[in-house]
Parts: sequence; structure tokens; C-alpha cells
Amino acid sequence: QYHAALGESVYLYDPDSALYFFEQGDSIAQCIPADRRDANYYLWYAPLLNNTAFVVQKQGDIVRAVHLYEQCIEAQQASGDSSTIGSSYLNLGNLYSEAGEADLALEYYGSAKRALPSDDLIGLAHCQNGIGRVFFSQHKYEQALNCYYSAMSLSDKASMPAGRARSLINIGQLYFEQKQLTPALDCFRQALEILLANNGKQGQADCYYYIGEIALRNNQI
Repeated sequence: QYHAALGESVYLYDPDSALYFFEQGDSIAQCIPADRRDANYYLWYAPLLNNTAFVVQKQGDIVRAVHLYEQCIEAQQASGDSSTIGSSYLNLGNLYSEAGEADLALEYYGSAKRALPSDDLIGLAHCQNGIGRVFFSQHKYEQALNCYYSAMSLSDKASMPAGRARSLINIGQLYFEQKQLTPALDCFRQALEILLANNGKQGQADCYYYIGEIALRNNQI
């Protein structure tokens, strides 16, 4: 648990060191005899596996990340706390989406939606945005748009401005792809306003980029 906590504390600014601590924690966990691995053991071991998988995924080792996420799901089941399994399915959906495996991504997003608690509005919003991105990659724009608006509604119910901004960016990108520059610009401006008001860094670069691109295409530069 000590190594897991150390890894979490340094992840944001030093992912490589975080991975070292996570792996040290895993090595220690493996030394605990199987007959002493009770529910409490799996309650702290599952997040360790999830965090390790996330770092490994970001480093590009997809095969190992999938294996770790699958181990995480097994640990979550063994812990008796099924409420966290949905987040692992969501992570696998994101992984396969980024890898261009649309069918697998949709399969795991669907599993996540079924496993997430009905009151986990933020998790469900992430699912809908993820499914929307898969449809977008398949040029199924109407289905993608429906997912994005569903995600935005869930984010609003959860009082999550960053989630609303993420959906607006996704919608803006869809309109931009379809050369509907006026509604695209409106989405990016709304998203940027939300992010600036809430000190949200993630997504600002996308907004500025597309606002600049639209101005360029409209000969405003």
C-alpha cells in the first residue's frame, strides 16, 4: 500500500517513477500467500493494477496494459465491490478506441454502461463521449452527435463543467469535419469560456486551435 500511495503521489509529474513504485507494490503483493488474500487485499490491489495499467498504456505497451486491466477486473470481482468494475471496462474501451479497434471499443463501452452504477453520471458521460468518438471515426456523424449530446446532458446533471466542455469540443470537431464552421465556432467558444471560468487546462489547446483554423478559413487573419 505504501508503494501504491507513493506512485499515486508522483504520477502527474513523473510517470516513470510512478510506474516503478506501482511495480514495487505489485511485487510485494505477489509475496502475500493466496490463502491470506481476503477482500481487503483485493480492495487495495485492484487500484494498484488499474494505475499500473494506465501508465503502461500511456507508454504505448498496449498488450501489457490490456493484461493488467483484465487482472484488475478479476481483483475487483474478488474484492466483492462490483461498483468499480465499470471504470475498468471504460478504460479498456478508451484503450481500444485509441488503438483504432472500433468493435472492441464499443463492446467494452457497452460493458461499462451496464456495470457502472446508475448514479455514476460522470462515468456514464465518459462512456457516451467515448462511444461518440468511435462513431465519429466511422463517419457515423448522427449517431456520434446523439452520444455527445447525451454525454453533455449527463455532465450537466452531475454539475461537471469540464464534462460539458469536453462534449462541446467533440461536437465542434464533428461540425468542423462537416465544414459547418459557424456552429463549430460556437461550440469551441462555449467550451473555452467554460474552461477559462473553471481553470480547466485540458481542452483549451483544442479550442484555440480550432478557433484559429476557423478564422483562417473565413479569411479573418
